[in-house]
Amino acid sequence: MGLTNAPPSFQRTMDNSIDNNREQYCLVYPDDIIIFSKTFKDELNHLNEILNILDKHRFQFNPRHSISEYGITSIHDNIKAIRELQLSDHLTLKQANEFIGELGFYRRFIKNFSKITLPIYRVTNLTKNNKHNFKWHEEQRQAIQQLKEIITGAELVLDFPGPDLQYKLSTNASNVGLGAVFKEVPKDRRIKIIYYLLYALSKNESRYSTTELEALAMM
Repeated sequence: MGLTNAPPSFQRTMDNSIDNNREQYCLVYPDDIIIFSKTFKDELNHLNEILNILDKHRFQFNPRHSISEYGITSIHDNIKAIRELQLSDHLTLKQANEFIGELGFYRRFIKNFSKITLPIYRVTNLTKNNKHNFKWHEEQRQAIQQLKEIITGAELVLDFPGPDLQYKLSTNASNVGLGAVFKEVPKDRRIKIIYYLLYALSKNESRYSTTELEALAMM
């Protein structure tokens, strides 16, 4: 059990630590700090100031990805942890949900993420009263293994959108999920992926006609 009002308590602590005198270049949210400046030099100064404040109050960061001139990539330590993770053949519902929650961060990096994880969601998306129906079989183990191989294989990179370039949004639909890929088409014609968007259909939505599903994907 945790503190019932933990989110507002954490927000209040953050607000008190980073006082209102810095609101002209810094906004504080429960899980994000946004720093904005007029010049690159100011940005570095503001960033350094905020980092020093957080260090003074003993806050710790939990970085999930790295942003560089090459794009957005996952932190290598996180990849290593997934590679070395050993899952039991007899997972509990709680363990399965925790693991898929960790992997959920990578959904925007992986094409067909919802389709790959569908066998897992079939057995983990249970209400409290139905948790006794949870079963972990070979189909779920194979899905987990496939995700681990994708994440720990070739580096997962998302590019930044560039100015004055053409973009292409491709959508697709099946009876298990919807997908979309937002791509940049540079002059050299080398497609760059900016974002993968995936959505697993509910039981009722899976009964839609092909036309309705394709329309839903575009929405």
